[in-house]
Amino acid sequence: MRRIKPVRLGLPICGFALALTAGWSLYTAMFSSRLSHIEALVAPSRVSSWSKSGIRFANGKYVMPNGMTELPEHPPMAIQNALERGLEVTSDHRVIGLIHIWHWCGNDRIRYDLSRIDVAQFLTFYGEGKSSLKMNSKKFTSSAVNEGFSSHGWSVSEHVAMRMAFDPKFKDLFKD
Repeated sequence: MRRIKPVRLGLPICGFALALTAGWSLYTAMFSSRLSHIEALVAPSRVSSWSKSGIRFANGKYVMPNGMTELPEHPPMAIQNALERGLEVTSDHRVIGLIHIWHWCGNDRIRYDLSRIDVAQFLTFYGEGKSSLKMNSKKFTSSAVNEGFSSHGWSVSEHVAMRMAFDPKFKDLFKD
């Protein structure tokens, strides 16, 4: 009877152990190092009502967001989500809210993203209400405000498109 030398069995076992260790390291690197991006509001105020003529806050302040001449009758779902956290009114009457951004790509390292958005820019981007704001290009407009927003949050693609639509750095890049 022939005996198997321990060296012949040791090599495949060591190779398997090495592959298992490398696989576990890759797995933990991919999933445990995901990041969170959380922004905050400065002195947020609760909203008591929303109408075409402006936003009434719980502290009695009544504001039409800078750049808007008329708000939509009812706030879109994404803005309703921001209203739950309150809104910030800046010194130049910009109204800022927090919206959860959904990073839908599995390769994206950001797991949780809560970003500041300008309510007037958001409404203008989706063609809601009447606005005096100018976008860099009409190519950015989205047809349906609630298509980019789901129970997961606002699609990161729509968020990036809106940022590019109003950011002056991209003005020369997109000519209609």
